[in-house]
Amino acid sequence: MKIFRLLTALLLIGAVVEMKAQFGPQKDMDAKYAKELIKAGAVAPDFKMQTPDGKKFQFSKWAKGKTVVIDFWASWCPDCRKDAPEVVRMYREYHQKGIEFLGVSMDTDVEAWKKGIEKFGIEYPQVSELKKFKETDIAKAYGLNWIPSMVVVGPDGKVVLSTVLTYKVDKYLKELTTGAYKLFGGNLKLGANYIRTAVTLPIYETAAKYRGAALIIHGNADRVVPYTYGERFHQIWPGSKFVLQEYFNHGFSQNIYRTTDIVSQFLIKELK
Repeated sequence: MKIFRLLTALLLIGAVVEMKAQFGPQKDMDAKYAKELIKAGAVAPDFKMQTPDGKKFQFSKWAKGKTVVIDFWASWCPDCRKDAPEVVRMYREYHQKGIEFLGVSMDTDVEAWKKGIEKFGIEYPQVSELKKFKETDIAKAYGLNWIPSMVVVGPDGKVVLSTVLTYKVDKYLKELTTGAYKLFGGNLKLGANYIRTAVTLPIYETAAKYRGAALIIHGNADRVVPYTYGERFHQIWPGSKFVLQEYFNHGFSQNIYRTTDIVSQFLIKELK
């Protein structure tokens, strides 16, 4: 049975292919919130700040010769709090591969800042000007109009990526540290016949009979199959795990590496 589940999962992985512009272009939050954010190719401006313990910190000295992910955030920011677990996960995965992370906080209250660091289990260095967001020198230097924002700086001190979307940073770091890969299947485009056939199948009735382990992954930007379908499967299978990937489309093309990593980790756990 475990072998059957493994083969089924592998087939599902193989079926995950990039479907281009089937239902119009996907929204990109960077187009709205990162218009003025420092661009790739620019030299990352140097800055001096202080740590939560009041120690002096200079970016250029600390970052020299390193690939650094600068995470602009604040403990009072709802979207920052939502993204924090994913940023911490990325740090734990990529720091062991030589990538450094630096948190730049827009907090004005040092105690609230410290509590936020502790709450989210943030292990990478943190610095701040302890000024209001729009009054900080760093916001002006880096073109920040929104947090959370992330900027990746290469070993040469130049920006290689700037975005408000964590999945773009994750994808870049994955390719940087392990190399890019492509799944078999090519560029399959699904048409009207696929949709018409899919809605006629007794999917839920058949699925209700299954009682084994299951992993359900759905993107909340899926414009082919609403993510509520994934939620319904999760209800049908009480022992299932449901992962909702924010901003991801039907083909998980935003960052297929993260999706396949989730599947791989599930299989490793279940097939032991």
